[in-house]
Amino acid sequence: MTMTPFEVQAALEHMTLLVDTREQPTSYFERRMKDTGLPYLRQKLDFGDYSARCTLEDGTELDFSGSVAIERKMNFDELCQCYTRGRKRFENEFLRAKNKGAKIYLLVENGSWEKALQGEYRSRMQPKAFVASLLAWLARYDCQLIFCQPDTTGKLIREILYREVKERTEGRDLNGWTSGKRFCENQPKHSGVGNVSGCGNQHHLPPLYFEGQLEGKNLEGTENQAWAICYFSGQFGKRNRVHNSTNPDGA
Repeated sequence: MTMTPFEVQAALEHMTLLVDTREQPTSYFERRMKDTGLPYLRQKLDFGDYSARCTLEDGTELDFSGSVAIERKMNFDELCQCYTRGRKRFENEFLRAKNKGAKIYLLVENGSWEKALQGEYRSRMQPKAFVASLLAWLARYDCQLIFCQPDTTGKLIREILYREVKERTEGRDLNGWTSGKRFCENQPKHSGVGNVSGCGNQHHLPPLYFEGQLEGKNLEGTENQAWAICYFSGQFGKRNRVHNSTNPDGA
């Protein structure tokens, strides 16, 4: 099945936050969940504290816990413990993500590079060693390090996962097909059936429809920059749909 932009948007609107079972159900946790604005489900994650899944219109579920995750730390004090006494466990967690080719965000509350360099945290770990570990994690595990305040954590969790899921589903061909091909100029017509270049092996498809008015018309270079979306769902014979290519969320 090929996901059209409309289907991607529908999937994003039905995104569920996955929360690792080790996250403690404190009042701060409940506020964080409320700030995400997402329904959440607790389950054991192989790495990270948060990930996401989406439910498609046909009931299919896309689980992203094996490809993207967010690891949250409340402050540098907690992170220093991970780099000292808990280093082996912390390394193994990021190694699991790396071995799966997953992207992992390290989201640290109440942190900054200035605090790290000046040793503004409660730990015997020296600033030089702490900063070295932070940078080693970025280089070694290709993770993203983000600092924030606790009252923005929930919003950032939602925005990070929304963008990651969108990038992974937009224009993606789930059955080996390709979506988002522009309707080509001067394509021949065969028995009332349009030909869309770049879709598979030049398959002939049913006539194009855009509000019932654009059947068989050439859309290349039009003001709306319409796109022909080849939506097969594993079969030919489904009606082709044309829509405005403007992205719903502006990105």
